[in-house]
Amino acid sequence: MSKNAVGPVLSSAVDTTADRLQLSPEGLLETLRATVFGDGKGSTATDEELAMVLAVANQHNPNPSTKEIYAFTDGRRGVFPIVGVDGWYKIVNSNPEFDGVEFDEIERDGKLIAVKCSIYRKDRSRATTVSEHLSECARDTMPWKKYPRRMLRHKAFVQCARVAFSLSGIYDPDEVERIKESQAESQPRKRQAPKRAKAAAAPAQEAPAAEPKNITPMSEEQVAHLRQAMHAVEISEQKFCAVFDIGAVEEMPAARFDEAMTRLEQYHAARQAAQADMDSRAAAND
Repeated sequence: MSKNAVGPVLSSAVDTTADRLQLSPEGLLETLRATVFGDGKGSTATDEELAMVLAVANQHNPNPSTKEIYAFTDGRRGVFPIVGVDGWYKIVNSNPEFDGVEFDEIERDGKLIAVKCSIYRKDRSRATTVSEHLSECARDTMPWKKYPRRMLRHKAFVQCARVAFSLSGIYDPDEVERIKESQAESQPRKRQAPKRAKAAAAPAQEAPAAEPKNITPMSEEQVAHLRQAMHAVEISEQKFCAVFDIGAVEEMPAARFDEAMTRLEQYHAARQAAQADMDSRAAAND
C-alpha cells in the first residue's frame, strides 16, 4: 500500500518511525499492517489505531518492525500497545537517568511469596521500590507454573519502571492476557439446546417475542461533551458514527460513553505527536 493513500496523522507517524529506524516509510507501513496487531487484525487496522501505536513507539523507542512493540484491540476500549519484557528493559536502560536495578526475593518457610524491585535514578537520592506478590500475580499458565520466580521478577520490574520513569500507555504481554481472560469471562455463555424427548411431544405454543433491551441513552451533557471532543480532534460526526456503528451521536448508549472518550483521547494524542513532528521538520527545513 502506498504511503500516499493514508491520512496525514499516520503518514507523519510513519515518517518519524522510519527516520528513527532508518527504514523505508513504504516498507515500514507494509510491515506494520501485517504484524503490529498480534490478534490477527492485520490490514483491517485503522489509520488512527496504527498512528496510536507509532506515537507510543516513538515516545518510548521500541522497534515496531521487530515486534518489540505490537498491539491488541478489543473493539471497545481502544488500542493496547504491548511491549515485551526485553522492550521494557531497553526502555529503562536507554534512559540517561537510569542508575541500576536490584531485586530481592522474599520467602516464607522456604517458599517464594514476593519479589521486590528497586530502581535507582541519578537525579534522585532514594530508590523507587515496588513489591509484587505471587498470590496476586500467578496465573494457571505454563510460564507461571514452570518459572514463577522469573515471571514475578518481570512483573515487579514493569511496575517499578512505571513508577520510576512515569511510563504510561504501554502494557506487558501478561497484562493483556489478563484483559483477554476477563473479557472472555464477562461474555454470556451460550445456553445448550434441550435434548429431544423420545416420545412425541404436544405442539408447543409459540413463544412470545423477546422484549427489546432497555438501553439507557446518554444525557444531553454527555452528548455535548462528545461533540466538543470530536471538534477538538477534528473528527466528523459521520466518521464517529461509522466507527461505533450508530446512526447519530444521540444513539450512543450511556454505557459506551467512557469508551468513546478514551478512543477520542487516543486519537488526539496521536494527532498531537504527528503535529509536533511536522513542526520540528518544518523548523529544520527553514
